[in-house]
Amino acid sequence: MTEGSGLTPEFTQLLVESFVETKAKQERAAEKWGLGSSREWSADLAQGTITFDFPDYTLHGRCQFLGSYAPEASTWLWGWANESIPAPMRHAALQVRALAERPGLELLAEPKVGVRADIADDFASIAVEVAGLDGWYRVPAARSNAYLGFTGFDVEPHD
Repeated sequence: MTEGSGLTPEFTQLLVESFVETKAKQERAAEKWGLGSSREWSADLAQGTITFDFPDYTLHGRCQFLGSYAPEASTWLWGWANESIPAPMRHAALQVRALAERPGLELLAEPKVGVRADIADDFASIAVEVAGLDGWYRVPAARSNAYLGFTGFDVEPHD
C-alpha cells in the first residue's frame, strides 16, 4: 500500500487495533494449544473445519477462509471475492466487506489490493476481530498463502 491508497486515519486505527488484539489471541493459541508447532494440519473447506495434530492430542475446530496473499504479485485477495471458495466459508470475509460502508474504510471493498506480506497478516487480523474468531493460520502454498481464521477448538487426547 502506498500513500493515498486508502490509508485513512480510520483504516489505520482499524489496522492497529486489529493487530494488537489478534496478536494477543495468536500468542494465547500458541501457549494454550501449541499452534504453530503441530506436526500436521488439515482443513476441509466444504465442512468448514480445521484440524491440528500434535503428539499427544488433536485439535478440531471451525474455520473461515479470510483471504490469500500472492507473494510474486504482492497482492491480497479477500476471501469474499474468491468464488472458488464455498460461500459459507466466506462469511467472516463478508463481514469485513460490510465495513467498507463506513467512512474511511472504503479500501475494504476492493477485492484485490497491492500490499506487502506483513500487511496481508494485518488484513487477516482485521477479519479475525470483525468476525470474532480466535486467530488465523497462514497456509503456505506454491503460488499464494491462504489465510484461515479459526474458532471453537475441541481437544481430542491420543490414547
